[in-house]
Amino acid sequence: MTRIIRSSSLLLCVASLLLASPATRAGSLDDPRYASDLHSDSSDLFLRDYSFALRHAPAWLVNALPSSRLSSLRSTSLYDRAGDRTESIYRYSTDVGTLANPFNLALFTGSSTFAYGGGAKTSGLLLTDAGAVPNATTAVVSWNVTTGGSWGTASNWDTGVVPPTGSDVVFSSAAAGSSAKAITLDATRSVNSLTFTASQTGSVTISTNQLVLNPSAANATTISVNTNSGDHTISSAVQLAGQNNQVFDIGANRTFTFTGSISGSTASRGFTKSGTGTLVLSGTNTYDGATVLNAGTTLINGNQSASNGALSVNNAGTVLGGTGTIGGATTVNTLATITGATSGTIGTLTMTSTLTFTGSSTYLVDINATTSDKLAIGGTLDLSGLGDSINFNSLATPTAASYTLATYTGVVGIFDIQGNLPAGYTLVYTPTELDLVMTPVPEPSTWIGAALALGAVGWTQRKRFGKKLTS
Repeated sequence: MTRIIRSSSLLLCVASLLLASPATRAGSLDDPRYASDLHSDSSDLFLRDYSFALRHAPAWLVNALPSSRLSSLRSTSLYDRAGDRTESIYRYSTDVGTLANPFNLALFTGSSTFAYGGGAKTSGLLLTDAGAVPNATTAVVSWNVTTGGSWGTASNWDTGVVPPTGSDVVFSSAAAGSSAKAITLDATRSVNSLTFTASQTGSVTISTNQLVLNPSAANATTISVNTNSGDHTISSAVQLAGQNNQVFDIGANRTFTFTGSISGSTASRGFTKSGTGTLVLSGTNTYDGATVLNAGTTLINGNQSASNGALSVNNAGTVLGGTGTIGGATTVNTLATITGATSGTIGTLTMTSTLTFTGSSTYLVDINATTSDKLAIGGTLDLSGLGDSINFNSLATPTAASYTLATYTGVVGIFDIQGNLPAGYTLVYTPTELDLVMTPVPEPSTWIGAALALGAVGWTQRKRFGKKLTS
């Protein structure tokens, strides 16, 4: 029985498949090792030259294919796991056989184009060695139960299958969006993106194992939190993969927290923070790509000393804070702000490299009676830009003799603007630190003595001047 793929065509002996028992068909796409609804006894898949037919197809597949047409849909080329064209997908060592080469079998409907692996194909149905993917484009799969549970349980998803690698995963009202959900990763799972819609107002926590954020395009949004959604957390280890500079978009008034470690699949993997909400990094991170903060607040509360990529804070209203450690050189650009902890709380933010302020950027210092924010800088503090400022937010009236606002290995320039400087204090720049120091106030006896001495000098001078006039 022939099961070899002809160039750009798929030939299987249909007659033998029609007559074969389920056990005999185990050598075809019904192999239980690649289990999905398509491989069950209730679904028969027949492959011919440039077309395929399905009998008794599952409901999710009927809904996934355009116009629910399940026969004579045109299929075209064959692709390997990297998404490149291949002459043959698999070989059999025996009649029922053993899969020799991992494969992707694409059955295309021609309804639209998409990027998969090595190039652009058309959408339809994709069968892989990990299972069936509805719609062959990046699959959109939604959590479909009202509680938490295992990512690896097929019935927890609206498609009835576990999200294949590269899926867009959605948390929304389809599964009682107001309820909190604790979701455990049963294994390393890879997604194109995670979306938390406005109707997912309950918190979602994803834990254990590793989640790979693996976008198909550079600058793609891999984390999206609607402004009306809840506050969500990933405590699993996270790997940044696929493309450089993926985007985390956190909506207004929302907080998204990574408590696990963040690594990169290559040295260039990093991310951009967008949206006016708050991003919190609390883990021990090792990714080496750039961290670009374009909006909202980002709190570095974990240890990023091994993340050596540059960190930039950009645009009005963008704030960098936290009580952790930053590994890369940090630049606070025009109209952006840096602070210890958060605005309104006091803490120390540590940097192992340099800190540079460009024009009109701000260091916001929260201060109370005894302590203040501090920036512990492992390199040079560069204040050479024009218009940079230090602004004080007094949580209580300062009374300490001095406060250490920053430590560094060297300093270039000074803050051009001093906003809300506490009364009776002055800034003092030393070779290794910036201090806020109480201005000495002379004792009353000192003022009285000085006044008397000044009066005596005046009286003496007037007396001498009078003698000159009478002589």
